[in-house]
Amino acid sequence: MTKRWTAKCWMGSKSGYVDIQVNASTVNGAKEQLVNIYGAEQVVNLREISSDGSSNSSEVSIEGLLLLGGLALFLFYADWVLMLGAGAGSTWVAEKVSGFDLSKYLDKPKEEQTPSNDKKALIIGCIAIIFGGIGFITGHNFKNYQNDESSFIFPRNEYSQKMTEKRIASQPTNSQQISKI
Repeated sequence: MTKRWTAKCWMGSKSGYVDIQVNASTVNGAKEQLVNIYGAEQVVNLREISSDGSSNSSEVSIEGLLLLGGLALFLFYADWVLMLGAGAGSTWVAEKVSGFDLSKYLDKPKEEQTPSNDKKALIIGCIAIIFGGIGFITGHNFKNYQNDESSFIFPRNEYSQKMTEKRIASQPTNSQQISKI
């Protein structure tokens, strides 16, 4: 696959630095062309600018796709994502605070487990379940908020709403205006 490369090349004291673009499959091939074909004495800032002559703006980055996919997964599965994140995060924090490694405890045979370690493991498990549940409820509420059509209407400021109600109440109705005439 041919790629497009650009570099700033020192062409000698007569020409100075010149920006040159070449087509090559690898960075070494591009540098070889700049030195052997164009006669560059020094190659600086050699970088790929596009693949197969296409422009950079049409290329899709893997990072962007992963970010978009992660955002979509979060929006569709917010309750499960937050449950797993909160459960795993609270387990990690509880292990760091207590100095107890749950994975090592679970790898030990039943005979080597002590009652005090059993209690620590139970407490860490309960913490994971509680915070996982809180994460699930938060994610579920978030999804419901996103699906609620009224969430897209901005709530009015309470003060401005009261002032508007007072102005409406103070305006005369049609029957009051007719009786004055």
